[in-house]
Amino acid sequence: PRRCRLSNRNTSGTMRGLLAQLLLIVLLADPAGVEADPRWLLRALPGSYPDVTYFIPTDAQAIALTIDDGVDPRTTPAILDALQSYGVTATFFLLSDSIAGNEALVRRIIEEGHEIGHHMTGDEITVLLPDGELARKFAEAADKLEAYGTVNWFRPGTGFYDARMRALSVRHGYRIALASIAPIDTLLADATRMAAFIDWAIEPGSIVVLHDVGARGHRTEQTLHILLPRLLERGFQVMSLSRLAGLAAGQENRPIGSAESPALRQQ
Repeated sequence: PRRCRLSNRNTSGTMRGLLAQLLLIVLLADPAGVEADPRWLLRALPGSYPDVTYFIPTDAQAIALTIDDGVDPRTTPAILDALQSYGVTATFFLLSDSIAGNEALVRRIIEEGHEIGHHMTGDEITVLLPDGELARKFAEAADKLEAYGTVNWFRPGTGFYDARMRALSVRHGYRIALASIAPIDTLLADATRMAAFIDWAIEPGSIVVLHDVGARGHRTEQTLHILLPRLLERGFQVMSLSRLAGLAAGQENRPIGSAESPALRQQ
């Protein structure tokens, strides 16, 4: 009974946000068949969810690239190679349980100018966690990730969020970051179609989400090699969330990278 009350209390706002996101996905699933641009849905969301970032309001020809669920020693290096070859940066939302044994790979992410974000300890539906387990796992992931430097952003598993997560994020100085462009890459295996979808939907301030680990990571690498030359040719800058937020605000965001990273200073 307590779990039912918790679920009902926490998901009322969440479900409205989810419905908007699902509607957006349905409308964007087949770009060739869409007659009207449905991105007005996301423009309306910040008014209802002022503490959740779906995109960065800016006129600059710039977007944020985010990659979820790493690190994976089989796929993350290839994704980093792709980003490096085109001179762009990204925000990697890491699962803290993946760090053990892959510390050098996390350091490489930071050293190459990317940033890391908080994506909890493992790949699960964050909003379904009981209060105590949510707080414990949130803090555990924060401790592991912040050892590598400042963390500015939190992204809950599967994109569901609630008041508990907003409170935890504020306490740690994070903002919740979702996305305005999600090419359903957890379900689709066609990198060409995903790249075309993103290229069609992109606009200044967009936040794009792709995924790492296993087959998804391989698809992300392939997608990046198709997509990034197109975006660069169109004059878009591709960068991390914090850099895009700083660019839009005309100031530096909280610093990221090796300068303040205890894990890097120890090397």
